[in-house]
Amino acid sequence: MIFVVWLVALAITCPPILGWYDQDRSRNECQYNQNKGYVVFSAMGSFFIPMSVMLYVYSKICYVLTSRQHRISRTEVRAWQP
Repeated sequence: MIFVVWLVALAITCPPILGWYDQDRSRNECQYNQNKGYVVFSAMGSFFIPMSVMLYVYSKICYVLTSRQHRISRTEVRAWQP
């Protein structure tokens, strides 16, 4: 799932390379693409959506780790009881 997020982020960075940019007459300066559609598409696809997915996945990992830790500690307590 995290791999898919990275693939989506990579896909978001490709449109300017493939031609989704404004051709400026002056070639002596670099500018950010200020097309609103691209800015929203880029921000959502390369930051907000991956961040949301990673927060969800990492929270699930933490949940599993803590539940297993509690299960292990309960097992150890029972093993030492006479």
